[in-house]
Amino acid sequence: MKNENRRQNICNIEATNCHKCSVNGKLMCKFDIKDTIYFVIPVLSVWIISVAGILHGFISGGLNTLQLIFLFSSYIGYLAFFFQVWENKILCSHCPYYAFEDEKKVKCYANYGIYKAWKYDPAPMSRSEKIQFIIGIAIFIGIPLIFLLLPKMYIYFILSL
Repeated sequence: MKNENRRQNICNIEATNCHKCSVNGKLMCKFDIKDTIYFVIPVLSVWIISVAGILHGFISGGLNTLQLIFLFSSYIGYLAFFFQVWENKILCSHCPYYAFEDEKKVKCYANYGIYKAWKYDPAPMSRSEKIQFIIGIAIFIGIPLIFLLLPKMYIYFILSL
């Protein structure tokens, strides 16, 4: 029962009084698959365009095999590091979805299933963490864009923005 009360306090389960809550509509405090879909569709569409452009650049000879292998291996490595370590610490560890100590994985709309490697920190993100997050996202977006510019796939580059 204690665990259920804690869940209710951070609004992570169905509640009948959500309309009375002071953060209703301001905080995504309940997991809903629709939120995941709304989050994933724009991200996947940009990734699909980027991958199509990179593959087009490879097929047309603008990128060689070594560059393609380097791109995908470095990007996959960065994604694993960013989502599981860096973002997990600077962003996710502050989220109410991260608060449940009895669960080993996060269950939220954006990073569902990542392993909780850090202790929950209910404080807001620090300035340093905000700057790190912006840098991390810039790298996350920048790597594919760089590999679209190398083979002169400018139309894919523009569509990816």
